[in-house]
Amino acid sequence: MKKYVLPFLLVVLSFCLSAPAHAQAQVVQCGAPIDSELGTETADYCNIYDRQFAYEKKRKHFRELIDQRRENYEAPRKRAVEAYGRNVEGRHYPKGEEDPGE
Repeated sequence: MKKYVLPFLLVVLSFCLSAPAHAQAQVVQCGAPIDSELGTETADYCNIYDRQFAYEKKRKHFRELIDQRRENYEAPRKRAVEAYGRNVEGRHYPKGEEDPGE
């Protein structure tokens, strides 16, 4: 008996939930046109051509910022590598001595 209660409740609930569509007294058919009103006022025109020029301008500016950031990011590393090279040369080859590998 208990195994029939859940399916019965599901069937009853499905009929109850689908009732509002029938209660409207409208026939709903697939592909039927919907009655609606269309406003005749339009928004401002979106000029895509001006947007393309604005996008190009912003893209160039962004590329300049990226290039500048790259240079600023690499500068401390270059200074550190150069200082390391000077320290290595100074430690292994005191003044007056030359690198035998050259």
